[in-house]
Amino acid sequence: MEITRIYNNSDGESFFELIPLIMEKHVEKGYTCHGIPNAKKVHFRTTMANQQSEFIRPPASTYVVIIEGSFEIEVSWGKKQCFGKGDVLLFDDITGKGHRVKTNDHTIMALLIEVES
Repeated sequence: MEITRIYNNSDGESFFELIPLIMEKHVEKGYTCHGIPNAKKVHFRTTMANQQSEFIRPPASTYVVIIEGSFEIEVSWGKKQCFGKGDVLLFDDITGKGHRVKTNDHTIMALLIEVES
């Protein structure tokens, strides 16, 4: 499994990066990995279908687990990538130019976990 991280470089441009999620601890019926360090706020969020944002930045580094629906993320230099049910993202572009979000034809349901930097 991988987490897609959206981050910015020192010039403020945002990019995508894949981070492997290593399931390292064996438990009775499978495997688990370490928890999310420094989690400070956990909440569910819905976003309506057919919405498009301007370039935005999260207020804090935030993991997003998509429960239902799909959307497209565009980073500052124009690259776009689609994400859907089951994908995990880390929005880590809290400075710089940020990213743009465009939802598809269905409402999005997601779990958000803000972390301290």
